[in-house]
This record gives sequence, structure tokens and C-alpha cells, in this order.
Amino acid sequence: MQVKSKKLKVKSRGGFTLVELLVSSAIFTVVSLVAVGAIITINDANRKTQAIRAIVDNLNYSLESMSRKLRTGSNYQCGDGGQSFSQPGEPVLTACPDPSRGATTMFFTSSENIRGGIGGQTIYYRLLGQDGCDVRDGVRAPTCKGKIQTWDALGNPPAPVDMTPPEVDIKDLRFYVQDVGHPRVLISVAGEIYLEKEHIRTPFHIQTTVTQRLPQ
Repeated sequence: MQVKSKKLKVKSRGGFTLVELLVSSAIFTVVSLVAVGAIITINDANRKTQAIRAIVDNLNYSLESMSRKLRTGSNYQCGDGGQSFSQPGEPVLTACPDPSRGATTMFFTSSENIRGGIGGQTIYYRLLGQDGCDVRDGVRAPTCKGKIQTWDALGNPPAPVDMTPPEVDIKDLRFYVQDVGHPRVLISVAGEIYLEKEHIRTPFHIQTTVTQRLPQ
């Protein structure tokens, strides 16, 4: 009697080799780094956009405040860039120049009640350029920027008040006054928004037209 022996066949199970695991890990790492970098870039751009938008909103609020007071004001007068606020009670008022040139300083009589006061207060708006910044030891501060100022006649003591945020550098401010029966003022503001930490400079040029409201 012959006995046949049977050999057991062991099936090998498939798997990943070490090289395949290393390649897969490398690809996953590269894709993850690219995705994380894109997310960081998007978040950074969004943060910068929000910061610029907040500054522009503050600037628009200042222009809207100027427009509202001009709209209800009267007796529009102009001055040059050298107009001083040292004697606000007796400003040197001059006729506004030709509308094609504009003026950097504006005076007018307000009809609004200002902080509990009465109407008839004289309001001043002017461009304080870089030449008007404080100079110490013969050196002008590198952070000196142009700004729009108004005069707080009811302050204690009365003093100029900045209307633009510190991140804004006003390069030019012009009031174009057309006094033909019904006064109209075109306000033109040009400058830069400077975010020092991000080293970003964004130029802007804003214009708005104000027509004097007829008395009731």
C-alpha cells in the first residue's frame, strides 16, 4: 500500500513594502504643507483686508462728518496751506480761489448745536502736511504723516483735533467751492494707508460733493 504525502501550500498575503510606505508618507507631508501654507496665506490676506477696511471706514466717517456740517453751514471761506490756528477766534478769511485750483483750508459758519453749544460756531478744516509736524533737535519724526485737522473751539483749552486715523498719510486735501447762486463744495482727499507691521502702502483718492442745504 502506497501512501501519498500532501504538501500544504501557504498563500502569501500582499502588503506594502518599506519603500512604498516612505513614498506615501513623503507625498502626504508635501500635500499637507501646501494646504497649510495656503490656509495661512488666505488668513493673512483676510486679516490685512479687514485692517484696511476698518481704516477706510474711519476715513469715510470723517468725510461724512465734514460733509454734514458743510451741508448745513454758510459763509464759506478759504485759506491757504499756511493758515494758522493760533488765533481761531479771528481767522484770516479770504475769498475761495478759482474752483480749478481749490484750497487746502476751509472756514464756514455752522448751524448745528455743537456739544451743547449754540449754532453760529466757526468751523475750520485744514490739511496739516509733513512740514507742519513737530521737529525735535532739528530732526523730523520718520512717522510724521499728513492729516486733516479741525478746531475744537469749545475744548478746554481750545486746540486742533486730528480727524484722520494715524495709519493714514494725507498727501493732498482740496476744497473746490463753486458759489453760483447755490454754493457747492467738492472735497478731494488723496493719500496712502500705511500698515507699518505688514509693510503695506495702499494709495487712495476719495471725492465727495456737498451742496448747501437751503434754509427752512
